[in-house]
Amino acid sequence: MSKIKTLSADNTIMVQMAFFLRFKRQLQRTRPDLIPRLEDITARAIEEAGGKITRDRSLIRAAFDENSLGFWLDMLMFIETLAQTLEDSALDLHGYSLLLGTALPETVSPLCRFLAGEKGGIFLDKTAAEAMRPYLTVEEEGRWTTAAYKYNTGPLTRLNAIKIFVPTAKTDFSLKKTNIELSDLGQRPAVLVASQSFEGKRDKLYLRVAGFANSGDNGDFSPLFVRFDSGVVNALIDSWAEWMHPISTEEEITAAGEFLFRQRLRDKPLPFAIRRARRFFKLLLTLYRRVSHDQGKIPIIILENLQNAEQTITDIVIESLRGWHNFLLLGTCTGEINDEDLAKWKPLFPQLTRINAEEETHGESPDLPLDLWEIGYACLLLGRYFPPDLIPQLLEEAGKSPLMISRALSMLYAHRALDTPLDPRPWNRHFQYQAETALGERKDRVRALVRSRLLDWVAQKKIEPCLHLLEILKELNGAEEISDGLILQSIHGELTGADDAALENIRQNGIPAATTGPTRAPLLRFILETLLALHSGNLNEIHAAFAEAPPDCSAFPPLKAQALLNRSLYFIGLRDSNSAVEAVKEASLICQKNGGGAPGGALAQAYRLFALVSLLRGRASETIDYLGFALENAAKSGGLQDIGMAAYYAASVQLLYGNLSRSKTLAEKAHRHFLKAGNPEWADRSRFLLGRLAFEIGSYQQAIDIFENIRQNPEGVRSPEKNTLLEVWACRAKAYCRPSQSYRPQGGGYDAQLFEIEDMYLAGDYSRAVELSASPSPSLSPENNFLYIEQPDWRSGFAQCELLYFSWDDLRDRMLSTYHSLAQSCLSSDKAEEAMNTMQRILRSGQFADIDPYDVFCHYAWYRVLKQTGSSLVNISTAVSVAFKRLQSRAGRIDDMETRRQYLTQPRWNRALDQAAREFKLI
Repeated sequence: MSKIKTLSADNTIMVQMAFFLRFKRQLQRTRPDLIPRLEDITARAIEEAGGKITRDRSLIRAAFDENSLGFWLDMLMFIETLAQTLEDSALDLHGYSLLLGTALPETVSPLCRFLAGEKGGIFLDKTAAEAMRPYLTVEEEGRWTTAAYKYNTGPLTRLNAIKIFVPTAKTDFSLKKTNIELSDLGQRPAVLVASQSFEGKRDKLYLRVAGFANSGDNGDFSPLFVRFDSGVVNALIDSWAEWMHPISTEEEITAAGEFLFRQRLRDKPLPFAIRRARRFFKLLLTLYRRVSHDQGKIPIIILENLQNAEQTITDIVIESLRGWHNFLLLGTCTGEINDEDLAKWKPLFPQLTRINAEEETHGESPDLPLDLWEIGYACLLLGRYFPPDLIPQLLEEAGKSPLMISRALSMLYAHRALDTPLDPRPWNRHFQYQAETALGERKDRVRALVRSRLLDWVAQKKIEPCLHLLEILKELNGAEEISDGLILQSIHGELTGADDAALENIRQNGIPAATTGPTRAPLLRFILETLLALHSGNLNEIHAAFAEAPPDCSAFPPLKAQALLNRSLYFIGLRDSNSAVEAVKEASLICQKNGGGAPGGALAQAYRLFALVSLLRGRASETIDYLGFALENAAKSGGLQDIGMAAYYAASVQLLYGNLSRSKTLAEKAHRHFLKAGNPEWADRSRFLLGRLAFEIGSYQQAIDIFENIRQNPEGVRSPEKNTLLEVWACRAKAYCRPSQSYRPQGGGYDAQLFEIEDMYLAGDYSRAVELSASPSPSLSPENNFLYIEQPDWRSGFAQCELLYFSWDDLRDRMLSTYHSLAQSCLSSDKAEEAMNTMQRILRSGQFADIDPYDVFCHYAWYRVLKQTGSSLVNISTAVSVAFKRLQSRAGRIDDMETRRQYLTQPRWNRALDQAAREFKLI
């Protein structure tokens, strides 16, 4: 039974095929396996060539889209497959005909039957024969010639042979010996500076280099290429060739490689990316050296186009390779390079060997069929944005068969359009102009293919969108494909992890109106300015950005949604919950209504803002639910930054709520995703949250280690404010870890003031604690009372979520008053009534016990004050009971048994409360 899938014919497709076998029914009886096998092979060949199959009684018909890239090369592969298959089965067949053309008769069976009986073969009409002339030789006339007119078709030709293409003769590339022996290159690396005469001759050089390795066993072992022609960091990441990926077992190199690849379209790499690139390249070299050693090969590293290397990447390569031994290092230069630029490579090439090719390679236009011009042009454009070894895969993703791609690249190499099979990008610097001249309007289909690959890889989250992507799409004639959602994704991608220099560059250049169109420009300017302020501005800059209402944006729903989300963030920062919730409600309705038109992370951000407004209103369970929705939608959209932000705030709220194990899991998730997104500052803030969690469960040394590690080895920038905060919290953890000593941080800040009093109490210096806590302290200025949501806030360790439901003044007053009362009660009974009144006021003001990490401590402090001031045993017992029940209730929220045990037994105050509960026989 035939396995061919029948489809309806598409009459709009011009090129058609008909395949006929003589005496098919007889063959089905005598050779039952033959016909299904032939039909399966035919169906697969048609499918790989992009055809659609239909049945016409005793024959197979198919139609093909002539507008596909490299179409006649597809037809060549189809004909070659069928010709080989039919030749292998010739002794079993009684004749066949394969007819290919642009105007086959509606009833083609009689013609096919006649052709199959007249010696048979593969026949092409005039149009097909002309298009296939570069690849085939045909017989122009035969017994079929007159019969073709009889069956209402034009002149036909029959396939004679498929041409074989071999590389044209190349001038021998002579490497002249100078003052060192080239055979000694493995011990004495050299650089080849060949100027323009070296262009187009890489393959010859590669063969000679393999010989220099003095190993007849080097065989097909590939050199490690660093090609300085595709961006600063891209030259390093693209060295990680596809063949190395399966043998890499280290998670770090894979994670770094994926991160750097996603960042490849950025105009300039961020400092964090450069640090990752430095580490990545060292890991890559170690991996390559290990593979070489395991296979008994000599490592060969080739640095191409030294003249294009920027100083940053030059430093990384030199630093990484310096001190290597027993490998061959070769540098090449296909352009002018002065002595000054060449001198910077001297650490790697202490003795420079200048070798010039003997014959100049000129930039004549190769004699290529249009199909090869298309494929070559596609390789050239794809090679600007992707590594060379990914180009065949990208063409395959565009619908081209692997066999056709391989044949096309082989032909381009044979025609000298490519100078090495190791790199499918045309080498001639004039090739783009030549290709666009030869292709005319057909170049647009190639540009469309490149755009589709870029957008598809962006959609799959393999490449991060950025503002440079918009410029690339415009250059590729794709301005109409720049949607509102893509613009917003590109803005967010550009802002993610941007340092001060990058942010200033964005402020100065903005989004070109030529890229986005004049209508959207004012609204996009508002969105960009407000996002910049929210991500990096101070209070004055934020107020200035939101001073005016956004321009009319009703015609652009995704842009309107983003403008509303920005305003909601502004209102949350001002603690205006009513205005914030109205803005985010409208934004979420737009996101839900417009579905795919909204940017991927907009709904996730909307739910996150709903959660923060709920927290601002003290609604704990509602806050947790909304953050769950935010995490779910962020995971659906796949935005790494969105996942990180949702996880970070969910972790913060779980810390407040008391589920410390869940909080730790979410904080670790946030840290991972911020690193993947390239946002080191938020990664550091997530690590700080992990330190807070370690402190909360009483793992004080672990908390110290985390805070100190961030200080010494930050993922993000080093700043005085950040360093001070980390020092303050490290000192606080040390005070709890070793309370007999006093730890006073060098820096200041609001947290330092609180913890100094806490430290005095823990060290037993009650007089000083009373004195410090009684001193009036200024309230926060409006600048310091604004809540920053989108930028990591290093002003206080209590910021981000805790200050949404407590004002700083409330938090400070509660802690100062509690320690003041504790210290007073320890000093003298004269102040007993004052201490008790103060603690009663604090307990009465505890409005949000469900989301208050200090609720248990305050109730324990009430017990301590009662005990120290000689209150009745009943009152003391009641206070212990209430405090212990609150501790048990809070511990019950922890979903991990070991973390729950640690929380109950390790923290200083919880241990003391546990002991008191045992004394009063509550346990």
